[in-house]
Amino acid sequence: MSTHGFTPLAPLPAVDGVERDLCVDDARHVQVEVARYPRAAAVSPAFALEARRVQEVRHPCLAAVVGVVVPDEAMPDDAALVIETHAQGPRLAVGAAIPRAAALRIGADLADALVALHGEALVHGAVGADAVVLDALGRPVLMGAATPLLRAAALGEEAPPLTADDDVRGLGAVLYGLVCGREPGDPPLAPASLAPTIPPALNGLVLSLLSRDPLRPPP
Repeated sequence: MSTHGFTPLAPLPAVDGVERDLCVDDARHVQVEVARYPRAAAVSPAFALEARRVQEVRHPCLAAVVGVVVPDEAMPDDAALVIETHAQGPRLAVGAAIPRAAALRIGADLADALVALHGEALVHGAVGADAVVLDALGRPVLMGAATPLLRAAALGEEAPPLTADDDVRGLGAVLYGLVCGREPGDPPLAPASLAPTIPPALNGLVLSLLSRDPLRPPP
């Protein structure tokens, strides 16, 4: 059944507790990802403002927000919709280390995507392997950039603040998983202790990305 011009195909993993569906855009005949927000939260001025800001960010490794549908009194559906481009490919899996050159390329591409967000004073807030899709070219695409941001705007003072440091730590966790084949613990073991061939510079970089020391924040 079509909703606001989008035909659902399958549910997708939630991002930061927000439900998402793979849909067909009935007008453009392309697949998109649609996140749903309760109407009571989505009609807040902060939600609409943040939605417009995130739509302006474009990067090849960042899934673009291509539309936002905010309900009004005439709309029977009480959900707001945030429509994002869909990247065809598998989610990034952490469970086995991959060749170092590939891991570094993925990490560099994701870092570049975060620079685009942070340059507009925006943050992602939920960077992790489950938010990354590898497209047909093997390029990482960071999904759900608007989801935690708009959820925070909807919750207002109830939401914990989102920071660029959180994004950098998420990037560090992704890179740790790619080079070590496992998620970092708390505190994380040095990557070189799990994979002795890791160069000291990479070992230090990953640990600095994961830093929670207020005197030595992530770079």
